[in-house]
Amino acid sequence: MHSHPLRLPIDDFCSSVQGFAICFFQPVHHCTHLADSLALPTSGRARDFHPLDCTHAEHTKTQPSLEAQLVNIADAIAYSTHDMDDGLRCGLLTHKELFENVPIYRKFFEEVEKQYPGLSIRRSQKEVVRRVIGYLVDDLVTNSSEKIQGETLKSVQDVRNLQYPLIAFSDEGIAQMRVLKSYLMQALYKHYQVLRVMNKSSRVIQKLFEQFTSYPELLPPSFYEKAINGGVQRAVADYIAGMTDRYAVKEYERVFNPSYEASN
Repeated sequence: MHSHPLRLPIDDFCSSVQGFAICFFQPVHHCTHLADSLALPTSGRARDFHPLDCTHAEHTKTQPSLEAQLVNIADAIAYSTHDMDDGLRCGLLTHKELFENVPIYRKFFEEVEKQYPGLSIRRSQKEVVRRVIGYLVDDLVTNSSEKIQGETLKSVQDVRNLQYPLIAFSDEGIAQMRVLKSYLMQALYKHYQVLRVMNKSSRVIQKLFEQFTSYPELLPPSFYEKAINGGVQRAVADYIAGMTDRYAVKEYERVFNPSYEASN
């Protein structure tokens, strides 16, 4: 298997290193615990950090595998920190409000300001996000290692039979993450501009679904064949689920806008 290199300028991302980073990406292998990973468990402490309402433990009465537990919280770290960065970049979040309301942001911003005086505000924010990720990862690894070492585990089933997940933040990590997510919910996810976009996106998906299920012959040939052989709603749902945001908007225009050029 070959790695795929990507050369990225990192001046804008990391204050402690100048130049370029060479990142290597490899395809992910399938594993025997894929079903657990796709379930995205939210049992115990982990459910505080995942948006899904249905939980693995509630449905199976067991804990998910360690891999699935890790995927769950790693996902929470990734989307929370990157949403914070995106919110700052597009101006929906402000440095002042984050500094006043999110202790972990304030702590690391003060560190960066002291270590790199005169650094631009945007580069300081990038460095803060990097350090927040590092803090959360370190906390998760340290606390999870201690929990695992405190158990006598001989099989995957021993992990499943526990009453609590083993991959978890410390109490301090939980508190920091909870404050960050609570602030993002109020200041970013419920921001009127974000809600407008979400509302429009919902309408696009709803209208496409209604139109394609009513007139499946409008589907591309491969999905029309699926609709005939395996059910219209399933085929339409699969087609829409595979769309990017941009493609969905274009498809909406193709289907509903009479003046839309077929060549677009």
